[in-house]
Amino acid sequence: MFVHGICEFPMHCYFGDCVHEALEGSWRCHFHRHRLKCNIAECRNQVYARGLCVRHGGKSRCQVDACDTNVRDGSFCAKHGGGKRRGNCIEAGCVNRAQARQRCIRHGGGNHCRADNCLKYARTNGLCTRHSRALMTLPWLAKPVPVEPTPAVSMAESDDWIDCAILADL
Repeated sequence: MFVHGICEFPMHCYFGDCVHEALEGSWRCHFHRHRLKCNIAECRNQVYARGLCVRHGGKSRCQVDACDTNVRDGSFCAKHGGGKRRGNCIEAGCVNRAQARQRCIRHGGGNHCRADNCLKYARTNGLCTRHSRALMTLPWLAKPVPVEPTPAVSMAESDDWIDCAILADL
């Protein structure tokens, strides 16, 4: 990036969609300051391995024939056994992946939504997709509402009534 013989550095970081300001005299932001750029021309990704980003071959491909997915762990993608291994369902003859309690959903391995009378399986924070979305749209969830004590509660929280009762008995 030369303009009239002077090197001009960009205002923002070079990498992908990074919007952070580039460090003075550099084309990278503070976060990316030690990262290298992919060797492929016009690619704005950071290097993963061997001078290449993941998209251009910096990460190995799955060993299964006709699978073009990047490896997750070892030599296979997540679909073909890479990554965290949960194991299969412990029910006899079942080949499905275990979800919870070493069982697949069909054999009782899923957790049900904690909303009343809901038979769907929990996805987020113990709620199914429908109830977790509904919870996020509740207006009272957006900001906390202060709770004013009722007269019975404030009387019970105060020890003054006990003192009055003791003095009345004297």
